[in-house]
Amino acid sequence: RKSSWKYRWIKGASIWLIFFSGGMNAVVVNKQLYYPKHFSNYPFEYFVLRITAPPVVRVKSVKTDAEVVSVQVKGEWKNVEGKVRIYFDPKNFSGAYGDYMIVKGIPQPVAGPLNPYEFNNAKYLSHQGIYHQLYVTSDKWKLLPMNETSVIYKSSWDLRNYLVDILSKELIDPDIYSVASALLVGYEEDIGDEVMNAYAASGTLHVLSVSGMHVALIYKVLEWMLSFLLKMKRGRHFYYAFIIVFVWFYSLLSGLSPSVLRAAMMLTLVVGGKWMSRTSSVHNSMFVACFFLLIFNPFLIFEVGFQLSLLAVGGIVFIHPLLFRIYTPKGKILFALWSIISVSLCATLLTFPIGLFYFHQFPNLFLISNMVIIPATTAAIYGCIALVFLYKVPIVGYIITKVVYWSVWLSNNAAIVIEKIPGAV
Repeated sequence: RKSSWKYRWIKGASIWLIFFSGGMNAVVVNKQLYYPKHFSNYPFEYFVLRITAPPVVRVKSVKTDAEVVSVQVKGEWKNVEGKVRIYFDPKNFSGAYGDYMIVKGIPQPVAGPLNPYEFNNAKYLSHQGIYHQLYVTSDKWKLLPMNETSVIYKSSWDLRNYLVDILSKELIDPDIYSVASALLVGYEEDIGDEVMNAYAASGTLHVLSVSGMHVALIYKVLEWMLSFLLKMKRGRHFYYAFIIVFVWFYSLLSGLSPSVLRAAMMLTLVVGGKWMSRTSSVHNSMFVACFFLLIFNPFLIFEVGFQLSLLAVGGIVFIHPLLFRIYTPKGKILFALWSIISVSLCATLLTFPIGLFYFHQFPNLFLISNMVIIPATTAAIYGCIALVFLYKVPIVGYIITKVVYWSVWLSNNAAIVIEKIPGAV
C-alpha cells in the first residue's frame, strides 16, 4: 500500500501499451499486402476472381473491385488472398456482383502520381486494401458457373437500384434525377461534371454524399412515424430497436461511406442511451463512435470523408453552443436563419484547413449557398422518401414529383449561379 502511489505509472503505462499494440495489430490485420498468401507473392498467368462490388459501366471501361481466390502456378491451382481493381472492356461484358471469373493476365501495382502534388491514386486505393489493378480485354476472361453473394449486400444493392430506377422514371431530366438519387441513397454515378463542380464551388458538395445530415433527417422521419409506439405498453422497446436497425440498413443502402458510418454509430449510441433511460453525452458519443470504427478499420482515418465528417461534427458539437450563448434570435424566421448560418460557420471553421489541403480552394460564398441549398435539398430528401412510396398514387404522386423536381432544380441552379459570381471560389 505504501508503494502503490509510487508505482502508479505502471498501470497507466500498461494500459497505454495495450492500446498501442492493439492499434498496431488492427493495422496489420487490415493490410492484406502483409498476408503470406497474398496473390502478389506467386508467379502466375491465370487467376480466378470473385466480383465483390456492383460493376460501374463507363464509356471506355467497366470498373469493379474483386478478390483473387486462386492462381495457377506451374499448372497447379493455389488458394490465395488479396483485392484487385479490374477494368473490363465494355464490349460483351456480362459480369455481376458475386460472379466468379477466370482471367488471363498479371495485375500490376497501382501507379503513383506522375506530377508533384497530383492526386495519389495508389495511396488512396491502398487504404481500401487495393494495391494492384488490371485492364482486361474481352478475349482474356471467361465467366464461371459460380456465384457467391452476401444476401444482405445484394438485397441492399438491389433495393438501391430499384429506388434509383423509380426516380429516373419519375424525374426525367438527367440533372434532376441524378442529384435526387444522390440525395436519397448516395448514388452519384450519373451526376454530370458541370453540376458536381457547381456544388463544389458553392461549398455544398456535402449534400450530394449521404452524410450525418441525411441520417438525421431519416431519424426525424422515423421518430414522427413511430411516435405512437411510445404510448403503448412496452412499445418503446420496438421503437428504439426499429430506429437503430433501420438507420444501419439505410447506411448499408447508401454505400457505408465513412461519414455515414460515423453518423450511424453516433446515433446508435444516443438512441441506445435513451432506450436504457440514460442521458448520453454527444461529445463522448462522437469519440466512442470514432474509436470503434477505427478498431474495425484503422485506415478510415485516411479517408477524406471521415476527416471532414469528424471535424464538421466537432465544430457543431463544441462551437455551436457557444455561438447560441452569444446570440439567440427571437422569432421563428430569424431563429431558423441563424441556425443554418451558425451551423455552417461552426462546421466550416474546422473543415476549411482540410479543404484547402486536399482541394486547394475555398468557397467564399458558402453562407449564401447554404442558406438556399440546404433548405431546398432537405425538402427534396423528404420528397424523395415520400415519392418512392406514393409515386403510383394518382394526383398525390404527381404533386410529390413536382415538389422534388422544383426543389432539386432550385438547388442545382443556385449552385450554378453562385459558382459564376466573380470571387466565389
